[in-house]
Amino acid sequence: DGKSGKFDTKYQIVSFFSGPQAFDEEDMQFIFEDWYAQCDTTSYCNTYPSNSLCSASRGPEMPSLPDQFFAAMEGTWGDDENEGYSGTWVLEEWYDYPGNMAHVVLHNGPDWRGDAMHQLDRLDDDQKWIWIGDGDDDDSDGDEIQQCVLTPAISNFTGVDVFISETAGHIASPSRWFRWNDNKFTTSDIWHGYTTVRGIPAQKWKSTWTEYDEVPGSPLQKTYASNMTASVSYYWSNKSWNIISSNWDTVPLRLEMKGTYKLYNKSSSGKYDIFWTESSFDSTFSM
Repeated sequence: DGKSGKFDTKYQIVSFFSGPQAFDEEDMQFIFEDWYAQCDTTSYCNTYPSNSLCSASRGPEMPSLPDQFFAAMEGTWGDDENEGYSGTWVLEEWYDYPGNMAHVVLHNGPDWRGDAMHQLDRLDDDQKWIWIGDGDDDDSDGDEIQQCVLTPAISNFTGVDVFISETAGHIASPSRWFRWNDNKFTTSDIWHGYTTVRGIPAQKWKSTWTEYDEVPGSPLQKTYASNMTASVSYYWSNKSWNIISSNWDTVPLRLEMKGTYKLYNKSSSGKYDIFWTESSFDSTFSM
């Protein structure tokens, strides 16, 4: 505003070195381990997008699931168009990729044991089992096995058969279930920093799913096709936190999905070109 003033500043040099010994190499490096969580590299990376630093600025890569594991998940699903498809359920999963086996149990009813729906795939033995009810005790209290069906596997199948994913007739990679690090159907997993989940220190990644699946018929459903797009957030525990019973560096904690899907029935031509329904959804899986 046209103002002027006086100043009197003195600099006292209290340390001075010269020559190659004046500094160490790390004095000229940016060495903070988690710098990508604090520094905005947008301007630099817009100018040098292929620089390795810009790849690193996306943060650490998202972890992957081990080849053998057990997981219990609580899921909530909100369907904007169909209230009957909204609710909460529990999913238990035993996964053995090298053994080519998987066992999934869906608890989605008032009777935890009696309403449990099981799918057991033993693909090396060409067996696919589906049944209702736990049926593993001697009393008649409503949890007896019902609707038990054994079928051979679908030859060289790739896709999701009821609950379990397959690739070329083999149990799919464990990461395929929730598309962890799936380059075929999802965008790159972008790191979104540190957070907490149920009080557990965690990290967050985001990606976008775009996927078309043709789902084969089973004793519980007719064949149909699904076209889905969703924004997905993944949460994994920090390496500094772990549960005593786990031998894995980091464990999945939560998956959030929000998007839309369209379903199609198969016509007499053999194509999935009969529109069935379209809806949006908002679901959360906690592990």
